[in-house]
Amino acid sequence: MLVPGIFLYKTGAIHYVALYHGLIVKAGTNVLIAVHNAIGGANLGELRESVEKEFIDLDEKEKNIHFYNHFADGRFVKLDCPD
Repeated sequence: MLVPGIFLYKTGAIHYVALYHGLIVKAGTNVLIAVHNAIGGANLGELRESVEKEFIDLDEKEKNIHFYNHFADGRFVKLDCPD
């Protein structure tokens, strides 16, 4: 299991991938990787900027989702009123 961090791999050049989480499976000479929320970059400085921007955007989206979920919960409250 891959945890949040920077994954590095080499194919002649060095590649960096910031990832939230994922799985890595080695089958013979093949290595397969499945990740969730990954950002790739050739330069660690640029990768850091991309990750910071993505987390800021994600944080704003999560805040909006929580707001709308609370709003929706409030809209569907049934009040028992006497006739």
